[in-house]
Amino acid sequence: MSTQTNSGIQQLLEAEKVARSIVDKARQHRVQRLKDARQEAKAEIDEYAASKEKEFKDAEAKASGIYSQTEEQTKKQVEKDFESIKKDAKENSDKVINAILAIACDVK
Repeated sequence: MSTQTNSGIQQLLEAEKVARSIVDKARQHRVQRLKDARQEAKAEIDEYAASKEKEFKDAEAKASGIYSQTEEQTKKQVEKDFESIKKDAKENSDKVINAILAIACDVK
């Protein structure tokens, strides 16, 4: 009977060892899955951040181009208007001086 008891105890110990091994493997597998999931999530986040950064840079470049183009057009328009004013002033300066002199010299 004692050999039978010892045999039963040995079987229980062996079953416990096998169960412990299975649980350890499951834990290792779970830990590895968590590590893999973290790495995948990080890669996905990095990819998303990179795409958003590219979108931002593209929008920034586009906006910068629009602003510089508008600025250039505005400068050209200002120069054109300034030249027109200078031309009008040159053409009409004699008329204005004569009119001022006529008013100033007209004694009533």
